[in-house]
Order: sequence, then structure tokens, then C-alpha cells
Amino acid sequence: MMNPDSQRKISQALESKGFAERDDLKGEQLSAALRKFQESQGLAATGFPDHETLLRLGIDPKEVDQSLESFSGTKPSDDAGKGGSGTPPKDDPGKANGEKGGR
Repeated sequence: MMNPDSQRKISQALESKGFAERDDLKGEQLSAALRKFQESQGLAATGFPDHETLLRLGIDPKEVDQSLESFSGTKPSDDAGKGGSGTPPKDDPGKANGEKGGR
């Protein structure tokens, strides 16, 4: 779950811009309000408070916990269908497949 202070900031910003009826949204309600806002701004409607979404809400992204796992237990939709554990590889992906780099 996202840091409560971060949720509150985002929820208050959405409410002040008319995308939420109250300023204490959480979980799926917060994601749905974020998607509506993102659509209105021509952004990818992920429901995730990414950098550009936060800027357009008037929130300094540095003030918000943006770790992927912290927001409703979901990841942005651009990761959908890629499979894997969601953990970035520690080594060069080519080396993980037995390939050698540099040639």
C-alpha cells in the first residue's frame, strides 16, 4: 500500500481538480480517479501516479512515494504481458541468455 501521506496528497489534488468527490481516496477508488485525470490530460490511463501525472496534479514527485509495489500492489500497465517476476535483471540481459557482449 502507498504511504498514507502520499495517498492523501494525490487524493486532495484530484479532489481540488474535480476528479474525486472527497479527498481521502484509497486503493481502487484512487486508481480510478487517477485514470480519469490521466485520460483528461491525454496521458496513458494507468491509474498509477507516475512522474508526469504528479506534475500535472501540481505535486512535486520527490514528495511522493512512487515505488511500484507501494501503490495498491499493482504495476503500471506498460509492464503487462511481459511475464517474469517483475524484478529487473541484475546482469546484462544478453549475458543471462548465454550471449557474450562486445562483438
